[in-house]
Amino acid sequence: MKKFKVILLIILIFAIGNIVMPAAGILKIAVFTFSPQSAFTLEYKYIDTESNGEKIFRITKNPPIEKATQGEMTTWAVSRFGPFQYAKYYGEE
Repeated sequence: MKKFKVILLIILIFAIGNIVMPAAGILKIAVFTFSPQSAFTLEYKYIDTESNGEKIFRITKNPPIEKATQGEMTTWAVSRFGPFQYAKYYGEE
């Protein structure tokens, strides 16, 4: 039962943090999954908002490197799903 409470607390903290965290914080969390070093040292600029509500960001300094192609992943989109936000690699424009 104690293990269940700990897991529930972690999920609750994540959910509340996701709701109140700005889009830039979500961007850093997504970049962290590809390159932890890039997540702490990146610089970015907000580009635009798409018609579907996605906020587009471009990483200007220290973008993560994709392992398969060794290409820089510079353009990212932060989307909203209800009260939650998530970021994904948008591709190059």
